[in-house]
Amino acid sequence: MGTFGTGRGVYITNAVKDSLAYQCLSPVERLVLCDMIRAYNHASSGDRVSIAQAGFRYSYGDCRELLDSKTFITARRAVCAKGFFRQAVELQKIAAGAPSIFVAASAWMKYTPTGEEARRLETRRKRKASTLRRGHERKTAFIQNGGRDDG
Repeated sequence: MGTFGTGRGVYITNAVKDSLAYQCLSPVERLVLCDMIRAYNHASSGDRVSIAQAGFRYSYGDCRELLDSKTFITARRAVCAKGFFRQAVELQKIAAGAPSIFVAASAWMKYTPTGEEARRLETRRKRKASTLRRGHERKTAFIQNGGRDDG
């Protein structure tokens, strides 16, 4: 409880969005993370009831996003690898076809990107800074030209 913050329910807070783990997720992986949080909220009554000893089920059939099964499995694996949730094999039933059981995790707070992820993040940061700088320069030029767009 309280892994993602305190209050009624679990949300994608600024702390989560600013984390390296979140920034390294692909858009599809972020969708699956949000859906896993939805399932966690449902199972834990909005993070008011501890489910650490029971976990929650999250299989392809539980996912509300329209993804193919391979994409779903890959994305769910990435969400767990980044430390947002952990597959709790110790809580799973030992039976063929038993659903995967997950518990909230906090390893995302200490996630270290791989070399490739770090390079991608740096590229994105540079592109964003460049775009913002160009926009600022264009706005400044527009204002200096008395509201005329000469360029």
